[in-house]
Amino acid sequence: MKKLLIILIMGFVLCGAILLRRQPERESEEGILRDSQTSHTAGLTNETMNEDSGNKSDRNSEAWSTFTDRKTRYQLRFPRSWRLTDHSATNQMIRADIVKNKDFGFQIRAYFEVDDDLEAYAERYIAQFMSEMQQHWSGTITETNRTCQTALQHEQCTSSIDFARTDGQHWVFKEYLFRDRTRNTVVVLQSGYRFVDRELHGAELEAIADTFTFEP
Repeated sequence: MKKLLIILIMGFVLCGAILLRRQPERESEEGILRDSQTSHTAGLTNETMNEDSGNKSDRNSEAWSTFTDRKTRYQLRFPRSWRLTDHSATNQMIRADIVKNKDFGFQIRAYFEVDDDLEAYAERYIAQFMSEMQQHWSGTITETNRTCQTALQHEQCTSSIDFARTDGQHWVFKEYLFRDRTRNTVVVLQSGYRFVDRELHGAELEAIADTFTFEP
């Protein structure tokens, strides 16, 4: 279990530290969590995803919460049972950690004053991530898929990375990159999980990424 936490931490945090410790959900100066079953107290408001009948079926099985990053002006939704640690008031790059349990979750990062189009930025970003991973562990790392969409309200690129380490561990990393054209900001959702869990966790991340939007 200790090794599992180390690989998750190193995967997310090659240039910063990921915090997976338990701490209370709170409203910061820049970010607010809107919880589906909490009254209007300390920035929390009533909200549920059950009304959104067009979303994936698993969203109808439990209430979802909404995290809004005021400075970076985006929001996304995630299952209410997951735990949010909001860094948006204290960390310029690492905006939040949202975890399902001690073994799985994702981190939100923000990069400002990005002048390049997202496809060019993603090319450099992913290449650097893969290079840094191989500096820490030997093995075969391969980007298995990348898709970019620019016809949306915001640009979006999604990358899947396979890492078969020589110590026998096999990992999948997912990178969701979103670019706000009007503010030249890129927001990245990062996650990593064991290859054997790819179907379950991949579907969970996809459902969350589908809710991402930049505010006008």
